Amino acid sequence: MVRQRTLRIPKADKPISHGSHENGLNNRKQCTTFGPVDAPKSAMALGQDLRFAARTLRKSPGFTAVAALSLALGIGANTAIFSLIDEVVLKMLPVANPEQLVAVRHTLSRGGTSGSFSQPTSKLLRDDSHTLAGIFAFDAASVIAKIDGVAEPVKADIVSGRYFDVLGVGVNLGRPIAVEDDRLGRPPVAVISDGFWQRRFSRSTSVIGRSIDIKGIAFIVVGVAPARFFGTRVAPPAPDLWVPMAAHDHLALKDNTDVGMMARLQPGIPAGQASAELTLIYQQALAEDAGSSLSPDRLKEIHTERIHLLPAGRGGVREFSQQLRILIVVVGLVLLIACANVGSLLLARCTGRQQEIAVRLAIGAGRHRLVRQLLTESVLLAMLGGALGLLFAWWGGDLLFALSGREHAPIPPDSRTLAFTAAMAAVTGILFGLAPAFRATRVDLIHVLKENARSFAVRRGRLQLGKALIVGQMVLSLLLLIGAGLFLRTVSKLHQVDLGYERDHVLVPWVLPTLVGYEGPKELQLYQNLFDRLNALPGVRSASLSRMSLLFGYWGRRVSVPGSTPVAREKTEVAFNAIAPRFFDTMGIPLVLGRDFSRQDGATAGRVAIVGEETARQYFPGQSPIGRRLHFDDPDGAGDVEVVGVARDIKIVSVKSDPRFSTRAVYVPFTQAPPSMMGQMQLKIRTVGNPRQIVETVRRAILATDPDLPVRDVETQADLVDESLGEEHSLAMLLSCFGVLATLLASIGLYGTVAYAVGRRTGEIGLRLALGAHRRDVLWMVLRESLVLVLIGA
Repeated sequence: MVRQRTLRIPKADKPISHGSHENGLNNRKQCTTFGPVDAPKSAMALGQDLRFAARTLRKSPGFTAVAALSLALGIGANTAIFSLIDEVVLKMLPVANPEQLVAVRHTLSRGGTSGSFSQPTSKLLRDDSHTLAGIFAFDAASVIAKIDGVAEPVKADIVSGRYFDVLGVGVNLGRPIAVEDDRLGRPPVAVISDGFWQRRFSRSTSVIGRSIDIKGIAFIVVGVAPARFFGTRVAPPAPDLWVPMAAHDHLALKDNTDVGMMARLQPGIPAGQASAELTLIYQQALAEDAGSSLSPDRLKEIHTERIHLLPAGRGGVREFSQQLRILIVVVGLVLLIACANVGSLLLARCTGRQQEIAVRLAIGAGRHRLVRQLLTESVLLAMLGGALGLLFAWWGGDLLFALSGREHAPIPPDSRTLAFTAAMAAVTGILFGLAPAFRATRVDLIHVLKENARSFAVRRGRLQLGKALIVGQMVLSLLLLIGAGLFLRTVSKLHQVDLGYERDHVLVPWVLPTLVGYEGPKELQLYQNLFDRLNALPGVRSASLSRMSLLFGYWGRRVSVPGSTPVAREKTEVAFNAIAPRFFDTMGIPLVLGRDFSRQDGATAGRVAIVGEETARQYFPGQSPIGRRLHFDDPDGAGDVEVVGVARDIKIVSVKSDPRFSTRAVYVPFTQAPPSMMGQMQLKIRTVGNPRQIVETVRRAILATDPDLPVRDVETQADLVDESLGEEHSLAMLLSCFGVLATLLASIGLYGTVAYAVGRRTGEIGLRLALGAHRRDVLWMVLRESLVLVLIGA
């Protein structure tokens, strides 16, 4: 007889949810009713994913370091470019309502636009316009300021009376420049920058009322600008001081008679309407300037002139250069290569983790849960690369700013840069992690768990996507390398272009006597004294001077042959330069016909000129120009000159061709140059040896003529040639660096993919060796696969 035993189940304090269908329904109702409970659960799950991802990456330090460094280089390059774009293009001026500010520009007959206006024209635009909330003129000048008897060079912005009012900027101390200050006869005043206040006055509040002497005029300090105000610029450096436009003729260089203009639009009035009104005023001003000499052709040309209003509140008035656009594309390709690199490494790594993933799938983990876990790992890896990339971007920013052509100012990372880097890291983490995550979770559980021979074949097949990524990396990296090589060859050929003169062994410092009050005959005598003193120096083969710098100066003048048939205006402009005797000898420019200038070609002698070969061919075709006459059609160079020589043509403005500027040259003696060309000269000093070795000797000789004479930019003509190609050279160097970097990243990706593939084929390789295969055969088998990928990419 079998005794029956009774199983006693103790009473549970709480119902067991999986014990009955009713309890299950109740639980589902609770989950539905208390939905917000999911948020803490999601946060908890995310924390678990992050902790697991951190542990996983920590267990593979080699993989983590290589992947993070690859991403850091790509993200860092893009962050540096963003910092540059943000600084010169995107940032708003630190003024009130900067989106309403516009830069005023006008069209040029030779193409393009210009922001320079004569002062009478600027006053007409200011006084006669009614569609603008305000308009002001501005200009920059380098001056010598004396404070308590101590002189120093300073940067000054010369501004009209409504400058601070239109910009909507106040002052931290005192008051701004007002309209009343910008009138002749009013006491000269100045507003100083916060940096100048700190440097020269130690932030003393007694600075208001202090005097700053500039060219013999005492400017009274009436205000101190805010610390973050940089004028019409979005970033440092700020000018040292601002002075009224009434002092422009006294402070600016004699050739600097034009000013720039900026305006504020009225709310509700479109820029097109304001532009149309200003265009009409501008055309009337041009017609009035022509006066009785207004010809039908000139009137027709005036009617084509237009005023354009360009947004100036974002990034100031800087232009988005073509070099910057090229760099954006290049660093984007580098980031794409870095993503493909890390993606191929993740694909290979996920192949090694297939058994782990298969086990997790087998015990009930959802595929979407594993994809989220793998994406968390890739995003965490990208964030680590982004943090390193931020450091690389900060260190490499100086090089990019040198390329942009702006004055250097350090850019510390700000919230916008940090946000961009974080967003870039998140996007790249998802970009390179998505495909490996989906690929890794699509496994055959039976084959992977059994670890049989067919499973190995499946895993090898799963590496095909990684190989495709490697091929793509090789394509992009070789593309960058080849492009950089072609660009370097172009720059090399530009350096070999025949400029028409000898660039070596020539020192070219500037002297600016106008800053210390030299005028008229006194200035001419100063140049003559410098000419004699420099030619007498030991180690100097010959010395001269010129008003315009070769490759960095252009003065357009219209000329004609008296009694000849007029030609189109664009064909009458020549590049005008005022020079001293021995200029052609010093610069190594052959004289084809005629003679050089001499001391006899003084201010009271007959007016003479030397022309270039192209000028002679155009104005005197088929005949000798010696003894013929040219007439200057503009008031600044009025009168006839007799041609006494013909010089070889040279590169005047640029090593490259620039259709905006005439290549026809006309030279006159500096003693017969118009007054607007005076005020500064560039010395030309040809030396026997290295010109840098006599820099101090030359400087002492100049200062011996006048100890107060400002001397600037002491450099060589070869330096000027290199500087003229600076953007091309910098861009070529950057492209080369990025090309090498891209190739390095592709090589790392190739190594990672091959290494993981070989690691997974250890059993196969052992079996081949056991069956008699030689080591060289196995080595060639692996190398052959790598070479195939490289050759396909090439």
